[in-house]
Amino acid sequence: MDCFGILFIECVTMPMQRPSLFVPLLFLLLQGFVSRAGELPELLKGVRPEPSVYLVQAGDTLASVAERLLGSSEFARELASYNRLSLPVDLSSLRTLVIPGAERNRALAAMWRANATRNAATAVGAPKFAVEEFTRAEAVSQSALRAFQAADYLQARALAQRASDEFSESIERSNANALAPREATVVTTAGELLTSIDHWVTSKPALAGERIPVRAQLRTGRESRAEIRLPDGSIFHLMALTEIGFSVIEDQRTGAIDTRLQINTGDISGNIEPRKTKGSRFLILNGPSSIVIRGTDVHTSRSEDGWLRVMTLAGDLEVLDGQGHAQSLSGGYGVYARPEKPLSKPIGLLPPPEPLYPHADVETTAQQVIEFSWKGIFSWRFKAYFVELARDPRFIDMVFSATTNERTLSSPVLADGEYYWRISSLDRHGLQGATSTPVKFVVKTDLGVVLTTDKAPFEKDGHLWLAPMTTVSAEPTAEHSSVIGYEYSVNGTAFKPFGKGVVLQTHGPYSVIVRGIGLDERRGEEARRFYQVDGTGPEILMQLGDVEEHTVKGQIQAVTLTATDLSSVSLVEYSFDGRAWRRVSGPVYRSAAMEVDLYARATDAFGNVSRRRVILEPIVESTVQPSFSPR
Repeated sequence: MDCFGILFIECVTMPMQRPSLFVPLLFLLLQGFVSRAGELPELLKGVRPEPSVYLVQAGDTLASVAERLLGSSEFARELASYNRLSLPVDLSSLRTLVIPGAERNRALAAMWRANATRNAATAVGAPKFAVEEFTRAEAVSQSALRAFQAADYLQARALAQRASDEFSESIERSNANALAPREATVVTTAGELLTSIDHWVTSKPALAGERIPVRAQLRTGRESRAEIRLPDGSIFHLMALTEIGFSVIEDQRTGAIDTRLQINTGDISGNIEPRKTKGSRFLILNGPSSIVIRGTDVHTSRSEDGWLRVMTLAGDLEVLDGQGHAQSLSGGYGVYARPEKPLSKPIGLLPPPEPLYPHADVETTAQQVIEFSWKGIFSWRFKAYFVELARDPRFIDMVFSATTNERTLSSPVLADGEYYWRISSLDRHGLQGATSTPVKFVVKTDLGVVLTTDKAPFEKDGHLWLAPMTTVSAEPTAEHSSVIGYEYSVNGTAFKPFGKGVVLQTHGPYSVIVRGIGLDERRGEEARRFYQVDGTGPEILMQLGDVEEHTVKGQIQAVTLTATDLSSVSLVEYSFDGRAWRRVSGPVYRSAAMEVDLYARATDAFGNVSRRRVILEPIVESTVQPSFSPR
């Protein structure tokens, strides 16, 4: 055998003995859908670096040689190009064909890597979320394939490397474009809520119904609260003096939502929806710690001195502190951590006290200051009670909140309206347990008043008559009243708060107006009465009659005494010459022959007394002649 034959045998034996190393792979690659994984250099191990020569045998065709040596008859065109032959090729006129060596396999390896990168780009959604980059990479990949088919292996290798880079870029772009930010919504707010997108270089008020962009920061003011809804339906509350940042990103390829709340300072609580999509997660970042939530009712805070507190009211979560310590929590437990200290062990939360007043049966009250009361909690871990009063059942529109060690607490002055109160317990580590069921009650102030007098009035001719020095005062119209004081106006004077009422001293007409004052200094409706003070005694009238003859007393004269008064006359009395007073019950007779000093006095219904004195001169008349007639 000559050396040419020996060269042929050496060079073609390897691919014939190890066709599975690269032939099937090459065929699939050039069709554009290679999906096999693995290290291509391992598959090509043992490939000779130099091209080989094949001695054409009888019956060979270009397709059969490509099938046998390159793995597929489809590579006949490539083999023709490599040998600079024009199609169609008649091998009967040829003695040898040159079979490509390592240069082809290097191009093949580059194209395999490009195709693997293409598969990775397709898996992350690049055809949809990085259309421009992916399309450009596809075009370069096709150019590499054409160069390969033309047996321009150096060009194919360079283009394949470029295609691989382009597909990698499409992966990065797809990962960026597929992650869509989702906005939160301000459900309701009470007090001051500010938002900033530039780390508080500028800020603006956030109102109910407003959308909050991703990576914005929120801050509540003193005595302020807010309720925020996240895109997944989770609700969380910002307490007073709380500052947070948040980010909600949705992967549009899978629907997974990544939610992160960053508590800079303050206190939040939330009802977090369970993660419904694989890959979704909800993190609360509290300083260096993080809270992984799997659907829970959670309450967490970060105080200004760096204390971390996490309370799980329902569901499960995992807390990771800045030192890598982790604690799993279920409903009814909490943990705390001092600055630079590991997490505590789970601690059972204290139960809520039972409200006593107002309770569920107390619907309406006129009290403007409520004395809250509750049953006590007896535990060595107990520290204080936390009482909250709000105008809404979600406790956003807060009226006040306070901690106390007592079992009663007075509210501030309340205006009319609906209120809700609840109470919870704090342990000595500051962990807050569940709150009691909110109790609703209604404050409806009653400032109605009515005027009364300390002396009974006398009604005559549609007027109310009073005695001088009568005190006119006010009292509430309802048994349970909101009135704490009164102010009066008399005959159009300015209202003044006479504590014990007004005294009508002298005779005359009076218009008295009074109105009640509540704890909030609100004035009620006016109550008005018209009075007539009778400060003068009755007028005494005297009428003298004719002289009459009395069988015993001789000549007498009838004196009629009458008295009139604006209100009424209760008593008329007379006295002759300073003798004892006698009640007038009819005409009074005096001796006509003598001088008489007649005194009269009259008293009205209010004790006003008037007096009159009259000196009656003797009356001298002719003797009356008796008359008679026959029987």
